Order: sequence, then structure tokens, then C-alpha cells
Amino acid sequence: MSLPETLAEVRDLSARYQSGKADAFDAFRNLVSLIFHATILSANGSVRLSFGPGRDLVLGGWRGPTDPLPLTNGTFLRVSMMPYREETEHGPRVKVRSSSYQYQLDADGEQPVFRFVLVYKLREAGSVDIDPGLGLLGSFFVTTYTAQIRVSGG
Repeated sequence: MSLPETLAEVRDLSARYQSGKADAFDAFRNLVSLIFHATILSANGSVRLSFGPGRDLVLGGWRGPTDPLPLTNGTFLRVSMMPYREETEHGPRVKVRSSSYQYQLDADGEQPVFRFVLVYKLREAGSVDIDPGLGLLGSFFVTTYTAQIRVSGG
């Protein structure tokens, strides 16, 4: 795909996921996949949306949110994102409730290199309780570990 075609695809997928309409979650997944494949993801890697706890959508590796993505340099990235639809004054929007990323040397995660510490600013302190082990600090949601999410069903 040429650069102008890729940019057109990114614009289209961005508009579709930001619209919050019926295909917004598929557009979100396709946008993440396109960006990852254009930058760091191995040709045999793929992202997938599946249902997690409480029937929340979770974007992660092909076998689930803890399945690491193979990277072009032979290492792995475990990605887990929880997109959701929120009504706003401008209509429905797709947003990400939480996300975690762990760069690791092996597929099993026995040799992690680093993981991101994520900080989300909340509208109201305490309005999100993804995991009771995560702390709230003022109006900030702080996580210092990679969440383990078990996927069931299909």
C-alpha cells in the first residue's frame, strides 16, 4: 500500500471509530492493526477483539488479551486495551477505559524488558474500578502492574 493510500485508510478508520457507530469497534481494531503492522508488528502477528470479564471488549493478541504480539525484531509486545462506547454531547464516541503494554524478550513473558506505568485522568475520582488492587491518587487513576485478564466465552 502506498503512503497516500495508507494515510487515507488511517483517516477513514479514525473517523469510523470516532463516530461511535455500529462498526466503530471493528474500525478501532483495524486502525490499531494497521499502525502496528506499518511499524513494529511481525507479518504473522495479529490483534483481535474478544470479550473479557463482565462482557467488556478487550483488544489483544490473536488468542486473547494476554497473548503477546510477535515483533519484527524477534521480541514480543503484550498489549491489552479495553475500548468502550461513551455518550458525549457530540454523540457516541469510542474511548479506551484501560490499557497495558509489556515489552518482552520471550513469548511466555518470563523475560520482560519493561512495562508501561499508565496514568489516566478521571472525570471524577473513583468513578472507575477496573481492579480493586489499583489505586486512586487524587483525580488520577494509577496502575503500576500489567493487569491479567482472563477471557472466557467467544
